[in-house]
Amino acid sequence: MADATAGLSFESVCRDGVEVRLARFYTPADGRHVPYYHFQILQYGREAGRVNFRPASTPSVLEYDGHIGYEIFPRYRGQRLSQQAVSLLLPFIARHGFDSVVLTCHPANRASARIIEALGGIYRETRAFPHMRSFWGRQRSIYHLTVPHGCD
Repeated sequence: MADATAGLSFESVCRDGVEVRLARFYTPADGRHVPYYHFQILQYGREAGRVNFRPASTPSVLEYDGHIGYEIFPRYRGQRLSQQAVSLLLPFIARHGFDSVVLTCHPANRASARIIEALGGIYRETRAFPHMRSFWGRQRSIYHLTVPHGCD
């Protein structure tokens, strides 16, 4: 796999008190997972969560993990911080050459589904993964999100 960071720089971006700051680019050594960018989500300087971007389109990313994953810490939930963070990252994702990305969530996670839909994500299907053993369960609702270009 080519170096996903080649020619792309990113430190942080901020709007309306929400900042997305690059914490690290991970290259997992296990050979089963794709490299990914790990970002901190800060609200007025305090860490409120994290968002990851996987700049690869492997079967696992397209069918289960998604290109983008996020987590908001409990005390910061309900403020649409993940929606703001993903929106702030879209120009960076566009610079990676993506016209669309996949986001997934557990079918029972209506809060995450609402965030994805508010971003413009289009529901495609819910798939079962009976052999998958994961903290996030064995089913995933799969959404496609168009990545706008020229929005930096």
